[in-house]
Amino acid sequence: MANFLVIVDPNRARRHAFIRQARERLAPVDGLTVSQLELGDFSAVWAASPRAPVDQHGDAESAAVLWGYALEPEGPVTAQRLAQHWTGPAASPPCAFDGYFASAAFHQERGLVVGADVLGLFPVYFATSGDVCIASASPEPFRFHSLFPPAVDLEGLVGLLVVRAPLGGKTLLRGISRLPAAHALVWRPGSAPNAIRQYQIPVSDRGDRSSFADHVAALDGALGDAVKRHALPGPQGLLLSGGRDSRMWAGYLAEHGSPLRALSLGERGDFEVECAALVATALGAPQDIASVDDAAYPWAADVQANHEHLVGGFGNIFMWGLMEPLRRLPPTVVTGYLTDSIITGKSVTPGLHDFDVVLPKLVQRSIAPEQLARLLRRDVFGSTIDAVIAGLRDAWEGAAAPALQRPWQFQLAHSERCHVGAIPWRLAFGSWPITPVLDRRVLDTVGAIPAASLANRRAQDAILRTRFPRLARLPHVAANGDVADPLLPSVGARLSRLAARLTRGRGRPARTTGAQGDDRERRFNYRMYDFNSRGWRAIRGRAEPERERLAGLFDMDELRAFLPSPDATLQVAHPIFDSVGRKLIVGLMLWAREHLP
Repeated sequence: MANFLVIVDPNRARRHAFIRQARERLAPVDGLTVSQLELGDFSAVWAASPRAPVDQHGDAESAAVLWGYALEPEGPVTAQRLAQHWTGPAASPPCAFDGYFASAAFHQERGLVVGADVLGLFPVYFATSGDVCIASASPEPFRFHSLFPPAVDLEGLVGLLVVRAPLGGKTLLRGISRLPAAHALVWRPGSAPNAIRQYQIPVSDRGDRSSFADHVAALDGALGDAVKRHALPGPQGLLLSGGRDSRMWAGYLAEHGSPLRALSLGERGDFEVECAALVATALGAPQDIASVDDAAYPWAADVQANHEHLVGGFGNIFMWGLMEPLRRLPPTVVTGYLTDSIITGKSVTPGLHDFDVVLPKLVQRSIAPEQLARLLRRDVFGSTIDAVIAGLRDAWEGAAAPALQRPWQFQLAHSERCHVGAIPWRLAFGSWPITPVLDRRVLDTVGAIPAASLANRRAQDAILRTRFPRLARLPHVAANGDVADPLLPSVGARLSRLAARLTRGRGRPARTTGAQGDDRERRFNYRMYDFNSRGWRAIRGRAEPERERLAGLFDMDELRAFLPSPDATLQVAHPIFDSVGRKLIVGLMLWAREHLP
């Protein structure tokens, strides 16, 4: 990935002073190369892996930098071509491209355009003041510019604590906004910034007379073509998790003829690793296995707190500790992130289009408004929580038409984009992520398929059974982290599974006793997210000295009750979901070290 910063500021001395300060903090991990491009009042500086795909263009009138792979129907786009599209005489509105990327294009007369992929996964933050505009992949650099002194945005903080997303674009810092999904920032000196929509997933509630087989064929065709367009020639890395999404992409890649090298997260014996190993063996792909040392957790937490500012939550910090395994892969790695949200996420559950019904579900993985009302100081926040919930309602009701598509569209644009969608940004410091769902044909196809054909992975499972039966005959990891039966189980497998259930009860135990008598959680994600684990206790211990920095925002008695000391064991019903809110507060404490007095 690239952590980029672009600025238009006619005050040359101020601009360069800002860049000197900001570039020292631009590289979140070691081993990156820092580069710079300038034209007139415009400067761009970025930190990227030496293997990262970065293209730049500059002439007497325009400059552009492209971080990643942007695709149009004819093939990849260069920085020069993108500058023509976005800042040329007829470039209004800026056109959208497929692929995972971000780009900035500047023209001496026409101003600045900054944009990213069609779902806005690549983060773009911006702020303007008069004839100054700054855009960056992180909210962190803005505080080094004299026109944007750091101050907490109360609504931004509440929004992040409620849904882990910058509602209305608001972040932790006042005046710093996150660019909405599928929008480009268009700015000219002296003008207000303009976020222009580039793409919207078309959805329809019209009667559909095509059959389920037709829907499967349409989805299969779009996914297969996406792999052909997005996968580069030569060896490909692949994040192989043991679930259905990554094995589906593995099947398409193998069919495409791409030599694969798989990376699975966890340890030998983990359900994810063992299921992924079966897929890798079936495809003849070497499999690397990587976990994260508990000792690296505090460092990774600092990186996430300072560079992401709680956007997307504070749970999967362990991804920052995977740079070395990623750098052993080919320069690009295919990922299945957001696949389930996009091709299986349409809901057919009655009532889920109603905001008052869905609100508890929206906040169940963060901090509920009633809990937040007890935690935050009312003399400071006043009616801010109510205002944020009202804004959340407006965002929900404007998420999509027809209303039945609101849960899907809203989650994609907010929590999925910012939580799961943040992972590719981290991966790219090691190996650049190829994300085939960032493709307008895929999204257009999914938008036109009725929810009943997509929900509960119905169409996806049909593709696996018919297109990739060899992979469908292998067990996979289910959403709860346990091992599930193959989609196409053999007679022998069915009999063996039945016998196992009769002798030990239904399902496979998540914990097993090893040769040394150790009781180990075999679900990798459950282990990584365990708030009581050694790694998370180390993070909590690192954050604890900063607790008092929150006294100007929180009722400290309520905070102590909600977030116990690092020595305390938190009793939760679900080890992942029920600790999300507390992890957010831990992240805020770490962030406060450098951002609050």
